[in-house]
Amino acid sequence: MNDEKPVVTGQESKSKTVKKATYVEQQSTHVYLGPTLKTYPLRQNATYSNGIPFQFQQLVATNADVAFLFVTLDKTVEYRRELKDPTSEQSVIFKLIQQSEV
Repeated sequence: MNDEKPVVTGQESKSKTVKKATYVEQQSTHVYLGPTLKTYPLRQNATYSNGIPFQFQQLVATNADVAFLFVTLDKTVEYRRELKDPTSEQSVIFKLIQQSEV
């Protein structure tokens, strides 16, 4: 299969050969809405545009509370609203993380 195809630009009569672009699936933007952690360089409201960074992958895999407050950008407004309610699940988990040694 040939990955090249001719492209004519503007008024030119000659064609140029260019390679097809390779598209990489982008990961969604995540926001950490939990408290700043004591043992990891993870700050409250930190935003990551290519998914959860590698340095936090193990933490998220082993700590369900931290994973719960790592949300996609589209859920940020909803979670922030819930964090203002002291009885919400998000608020309770926020406080648990804050009191922990993480």
